Amino acid sequence: TSGQPFPSITSRPGSVEGIVYRRLVPASGPDSFVAEGIEAGLGPVQCNVFRIEGQAWFVKTFNEEIHYVDPATGQRPQGTVYQGILDAAGAHPINDFIRLGNHGSWLRPGHAVGEGYEPLPPGVVLTDGPSFDCTGDLDPAADVICRYPALSGFDGAMGKLYAQARDRGLDVQAAQRDWLKERNLACRPSQIDLDNPLAAASLGHCLAHFTRMQVNRLAALLRD
Repeated sequence: TSGQPFPSITSRPGSVEGIVYRRLVPASGPDSFVAEGIEAGLGPVQCNVFRIEGQAWFVKTFNEEIHYVDPATGQRPQGTVYQGILDAAGAHPINDFIRLGNHGSWLRPGHAVGEGYEPLPPGVVLTDGPSFDCTGDLDPAADVICRYPALSGFDGAMGKLYAQARDRGLDVQAAQRDWLKERNLACRPSQIDLDNPLAAASLGHCLAHFTRMQVNRLAALLRD
């Protein structure tokens, strides 16, 4: 192990002069778990899931061809497929939607994006579209919301509930901003390759989860 609460990268010389191999060394402590696999064409990939001082869980993965920063250029290797691997810069807080590779996420729902949820709260109905215009230059989250009808309906329902709360004079602006930050921290829409169908669907599931969560919160607030 690394002898510290966080994982580290170690280097060792290869059998050929000038060749150096690098790998992830897991964090120390009883709440540190490591696994290693092989990514076709790239070689070993290490994954360390660890908890800091009995509190939050984090995950860090490493493959030299994906994550290593060349000290001469300060750049990582680039590739259209592997840009979807989101654990390149450092450890991430664990959530259901962290992508550890280009083949999916930890959460593998057996249903379409926005489907498979419990019924909406009483009085809340899905809309025919989101709370915004799907034409024009959209950010990644808005792009994915517009792709999936059920997800669009969640967003539209949330927008209506938010407007109702504002009309009643309820102070919901700060909570809505906090929710948006929470959603973006977990789903990281700006880091998803939307041309990759698996990545886009994974983002869609994440957005649906957080939008439904906010629908429930707003509906409960309006019932009080």
